[in-house]
Amino acid sequence: MTSEPKKFEHSEESDPNAVLLGADDILNADDLTTRDVKVPEWSKNAVVRIRTLTGAERDAYETSMVKMKKDGSTQDNRANVRARLVAASCVNAQGEKLFSGAAVVRLGQKSSAALQRVCNAAQELSDISDDLIEELADSFETTPDEGSATA
Repeated sequence: MTSEPKKFEHSEESDPNAVLLGADDILNADDLTTRDVKVPEWSKNAVVRIRTLTGAERDAYETSMVKMKKDGSTQDNRANVRARLVAASCVNAQGEKLFSGAAVVRLGQKSSAALQRVCNAAQELSDISDDLIEELADSFETTPDEGSATA
């Protein structure tokens, strides 16, 4: 006895031929795309390869936009924001990260035009908008609790 595949409801916008994915389908999908970005400021005919951030990498990047203060409040941390995203996104031909640690600070000393170009491509590839960055910064600008000694 063969069983029919389970049918699922389609919204008006969904494709009636859509295939419902299972956990293995999702976990085994090759969904991290790359893009080469021209950066002539760094070398003639040069490109850098960027990769879509994973969910965990994006969470780490977004978390890096906030600093915890000694009093427990949070503060906007946009210092080197472009370099941090570029560093999180740049990979070599094997898909391995190019930058970490102190290299991020050095990367922030490079041409703003070059960083912005790579940053724009990384934002587009990982669906990170300027509005999201502003929203994150605004949501973490807090003051100490009323009960604290500094309030």
